[in-house]
Amino acid sequence: MQSKVVCIRFNRFESKIYIIHKNERYPDSPFNHEKSQGRLINQEVYTMAIDSIPFNRNCIAARVALAVYLSGFLCFLIGMATPNWLHVDQGMQGGLWSACYYVQEVGWTCNQYKSQPEFIPAVQALAIITLLFYIVEFVVMVTVIILLLRSVGFGDYWNPKNISLVSSLVTFSAGCFTLMTLIVVAVKGKDYVADLQKDHYGILTYQQLGIDLTGSYSIGWSFGVTILSAIITFISFSLFIFEYKLLQAQIALPTEGS
Repeated sequence: MQSKVVCIRFNRFESKIYIIHKNERYPDSPFNHEKSQGRLINQEVYTMAIDSIPFNRNCIAARVALAVYLSGFLCFLIGMATPNWLHVDQGMQGGLWSACYYVQEVGWTCNQYKSQPEFIPAVQALAIITLLFYIVEFVVMVTVIILLLRSVGFGDYWNPKNISLVSSLVTFSAGCFTLMTLIVVAVKGKDYVADLQKDHYGILTYQQLGIDLTGSYSIGWSFGVTILSAIITFISFSLFIFEYKLLQAQIALPTEGS
């Protein structure tokens, strides 16, 4: 078997890697075969060619991962912004930033916690860190899309494989911090409501304001939406990892045939 050279073909819509035998000629190649025939293309030229390939937009995993990630991001924003994590039947709805109280003859009114739970600042910090991870991934994806539209290469470090790896790490971190936020609210929120209902003086004080906090406790729909966000984000992570593995297999440096 004769020596092989690498022939890279790319345009606005696709990227493919061909392995060709020496002395074979492909007029549409971006490389000059008169110079590359008869020897194995060196590592420097190979790396330069690989880094110039646009992100693998033909891979279903990458496109699905992006769509799934955006869905998880949207669910997280909804969950974080709405005040229905803790729910006391016909009494209170508590969120990360405010609480809504059902006042008799008035209805639901939303304001800051009348007595803010001690765990809320920690949960807010976790939520902000999670949001930052989501924003970082969003910026990465927007940058990739802009480069794709302009058919620009990604350089030495921001090649498609590294982008998939970074996306995997960022989405995994976002999912983990979302999960930690949920766990803290689930455990501490239940304890907070239980302590609130055991405080008879506090219950009487709320009742004088027309608020009944003796109802049954449950998690609110905002909590459920955030659970969905964590699940979707971990699915997105697995898809980005799958895309990374595919690119890692595709961009393996060929060896000289025998």
